[in-house]
Amino acid sequence: MMRALRVWAVGLALASSAGCAFLRSDPPPPVYVPDRNEYAAFRAAHPWLLEPNYLPFLAHRMTLPGERDAMVLCRWADEDMPIPVFVSSPTLGSEVQDEFLPREPAAFVASVERALDTWEEHLEGLVRFRRVATPEAAKLHIELLGERAPIAGDAVAVLGATRMADACRPLGWHPDEDRQRVEFSVAQLRLYLADEFGLLSDDQVEWTALHELGHALGMRGHSPIPADLMFEVARDRMTVSEGLSVQDVNSFVSLYRLPNGTVFARVPEDGQVPPAERPPPTGPPLLALAPHVNVRLGFSLSLIH
Repeated sequence: MMRALRVWAVGLALASSAGCAFLRSDPPPPVYVPDRNEYAAFRAAHPWLLEPNYLPFLAHRMTLPGERDAMVLCRWADEDMPIPVFVSSPTLGSEVQDEFLPREPAAFVASVERALDTWEEHLEGLVRFRRVATPEAAKLHIELLGERAPIAGDAVAVLGATRMADACRPLGWHPDEDRQRVEFSVAQLRLYLADEFGLLSDDQVEWTALHELGHALGMRGHSPIPADLMFEVARDRMTVSEGLSVQDVNSFVSLYRLPNGTVFARVPEDGQVPPAERPPPTGPPLLALAPHVNVRLGFSLSLIH
């Protein structure tokens, strides 16, 4: 089971769409759809959560002892910090190199280093990495492959993949703290450095590394917000000039402030959360006190309650 970053070619390497997909051989469980009322209940129990966030979409599905499935927030333990990381230097053969403008492997390693630094800088010291000299000394191996990305179904190129099958391992219920004991680790993620047009740009590799590192830090799913780094489809946004969104930062900071193994919600037996019936609003419409400002897309929006 892997999270894979995919690219649909549109005619130019930079004019492409990208997204993550679950690659798995076993039938998936019924789809779980987070419900706003579940989030409201979770928010009431944790009033310090940073908002806006997409925290429910980070959760891992597992079966609690003697219960039905639940969505559990799972991450690297505090004692794992700094996470030992090894970044392999790629071999760039003639089949991907431009003979007139050859690229150095070190440039791609530097792109990944910048992605690691970006996550560290934005997560308030909650996540830290330590570079190590050998893969044997690492808990996370970032493998750079100097070859064209493989083509999956629907003619998509898989630019990156993070193995998530056994990333979150249940260790039993913690009765005193009302949470699941868990152990989280991701041993490897892979980044392909070329597509059918040749080698990717430094920004494209850095963007792919940023996204895959989000999964490696604990995100099982994807953000529902198109402007976020962790949205499933990148479209033409494979640039790092805008950095992580407010939602990206708030979600991961909240994840790493919560006790590891915190249960977000229990999953109904059919896997689907029924929509809650809400009474119609009463009284005149009210504007939010402050408009929502989207820095990445350059607009502000005043919401009506």
